[in-house]
Amino acid sequence: MFYYTNGKHQYFDIGIDLLPHGLSLVSNLIKRKLKTKHIKINKLKVNKTSWVGSMLYKNLKCEFNFVQKKSITRSKFFFKINNELVDRKTKIINGKFLNFLKYKNKTVEIVNPMKEFLDNSIKNKSNFSWINKNKILTKKYMKINYLFYIKCNRL
Repeated sequence: MFYYTNGKHQYFDIGIDLLPHGLSLVSNLIKRKLKTKHIKINKLKVNKTSWVGSMLYKNLKCEFNFVQKKSITRSKFFFKINNELVDRKTKIINGKFLNFLKYKNKTVEIVNPMKEFLDNSIKNKSNFSWINKNKILTKKYMKINYLFYIKCNRL
């Protein structure tokens, strides 16, 4: 997964900011929740504007390449499945922010994940079960982030 975006985060904070997006993508692609017991961290390389890590989830190799710079004016987000590129494109049409995935010369509109999350948050603001599930998911993603830091001997 490659995500190059405008942002103020640096060094390890880039992973804290962007890794949850990558983990969410992996979870959605394999159609199951990630379990930390199946994760093996292979590497983590960090500098001022980038965070590059790889992990093995069971037999699935996952690589995350994140860059944050204030000078980036338009985000780039893409990923590969078996070396086949899937590119996310965004457009504003009639004042509405739209997301598309392009794969093998086919472009499909997808739901804006941030809008979907915000809509669900508002809809479930009094649903303590949903709130608790989201809290558990957040803790799990932070634990995976922590596993990367341990690999790099930073904590």
